[in-house]
Amino acid sequence: FTFIAGRGITEAADPAGAARAFKDEIKRIWG
Repeated sequence: FTFIAGRGITEAADPAGAARAFKDEIKRIWG
């Protein structure tokens, strides 16, 4: 999962926004 998220963030047009989206999604699933 970390690898996939890392690739998604690096390839995103807005890496910071992508990182926030991943964090929110992780919080939604695991929080």
